[in-house]
Amino acid sequence: MRNILNISICEAFRSRHRHPHCRRCRGLAIPAAIFLTLSLGAPSSRADLSLSITPFTSTATTGSFEVDLVNNSGTSVTVSDFSIELQLSGLTGVVFTGASMDTTAFTYIFAGVGAGPPFSFTTFPTMEFTGGDSVFTGPPFYVTLPSSGPGSEVGLGLVTYDTSAALPGTRADINFVSAGTSADDSTGTAITLDYSTPAGQIVVPGMIAVPEPSTLVIFLATALPVLVAGGFFRARATIRNRSSEAKSQHPQPL
Repeated sequence: MRNILNISICEAFRSRHRHPHCRRCRGLAIPAAIFLTLSLGAPSSRADLSLSITPFTSTATTGSFEVDLVNNSGTSVTVSDFSIELQLSGLTGVVFTGASMDTTAFTYIFAGVGAGPPFSFTTFPTMEFTGGDSVFTGPPFYVTLPSSGPGSEVGLGLVTYDTSAALPGTRADINFVSAGTSADDSTGTAITLDYSTPAGQIVVPGMIAVPEPSTLVIFLATALPVLVAGGFFRARATIRNRSSEAKSQHPQPL
């Protein structure tokens, strides 16, 4: 059974969930450890559904990004519940400040039928959190993602973050944690998920400030060319005058 602090995901995220199709609550073995990797994090080479983070650009010290799910299996897929676990790495000072079902890029997967909110019981701010949901209203106690077109890509969560305590011009990686990332179909069978980790990056806006040049530097940069040019022309004039004086003192014989 996939557990969080020895509490099953069904109990932790969906205490109101009591329908007979929640077979995952009957006993899948908890993973022995959390496996973090910087390569593909999929548990299998065959993928039914793909997890991704909607591309975003950091423009302020606070922001948000969306975790999405797309059906690329070639056939329709049913989903009865899911959980995701995200972790920040590579930079201190960047934190997650919240996670919700208020997705905007794509419709939330269990909109109108989910057991939540809350999406996550994690205490924010944090560098790692777990969130999830399941179908609560039914039957049927699942949703169907078509193989293509509208509904084949859905939102799983909207995550907010803060970078105010980090150095400007740096970045943090967003990683999926395999032990807390899963989904089940209508029969309670685990769905193979495909995802890369790190799946995205939070770039801290701004560059490290470069000191402005001093007044002396500015003066030398602007005045030095003028001084050099003036000295050159004065030297030429002096040479010309001395040459004229020499000719007047020593006239050429007729």
